[in-house]
Amino acid sequence: MVDEVLIPNVDLDRVSSLVLGRFWKKTTDDQKKSFKYEFKRMLVRTYATAFNELDDWNMTYLASRQGKTTDDILVRTKVTGDGPPVAVDYRMRDGGQGWKVYDVKIEGMSLVTNYRSSFNRLIRTSGMEGLLTHLRENNDQKAVSPVDDSPGDGKVSQVASN
Repeated sequence: MVDEVLIPNVDLDRVSSLVLGRFWKKTTDDQKKSFKYEFKRMLVRTYATAFNELDDWNMTYLASRQGKTTDDILVRTKVTGDGPPVAVDYRMRDGGQGWKVYDVKIEGMSLVTNYRSSFNRLIRTSGMEGLLTHLRENNDQKAVSPVDDSPGDGKVSQVASN
């Protein structure tokens, strides 16, 4: 579901460059390609696990906010389920191929900022190749771990509001 529904709606090039920040320009084309591949694997695994752990949830769309330009928007949502409501906001832009997500904020915590902080630490201590090795090994290790798919029933409800 994540690979088919979420990933096609993510601007992986922009997210990757934002996550690596100042290091993006210093990486080779091969390193950029490897990073995008491993980062996508990590995102798919992370979101698949999160969706799998949810039994039943509803997403309510709140008023969106225009960005600094007409091709940038903040889509605000509230996700409700078993626990307290969670604010999930999506930064999106239209780069010519439709609107795509380039950042997600959950309760105000930015995915881009969070990953940039941890990845930059790894790059400073181990270099870009060290980060790529870390991501690859972590993805490979998690890929062979058994996944319990019993909690979630795969049902997702959406509620639109203004």
